[in-house]
Amino acid sequence: MNMISIEHLKTTNHKANTIDKRAINELKWQILSDIKTYHLDEDFGIKQESVLDESNYIIIEIDGYENIAYVSEDNYVYEKIQPIDRVNNKLFPRQGIELKVQYKRY
Repeated sequence: MNMISIEHLKTTNHKANTIDKRAINELKWQILSDIKTYHLDEDFGIKQESVLDESNYIIIEIDGYENIAYVSEDNYVYEKIQPIDRVNNKLFPRQGIELKVQYKRY
């Protein structure tokens, strides 16, 4: 399991609607399962209470699609995301993401 730290997470506050809540619920149970399977609580410090808190989930856009992602208390984005389709009000299968850091010199 990999996680990447985000120093300046830029998101806006929003209230979860029905599709968001469904996506958070699906992703939440996947992460709780991963905590037990991969010992994420020991390796990455992900706590069950944090996963259950809906305020730790954000919407990220990847290739034009919205996805629900979990962000830990230390601002780490978990590698599994829940893609959503707002137009058709449905969820796609959960996916893993690989975040690559790029540096730019000025």
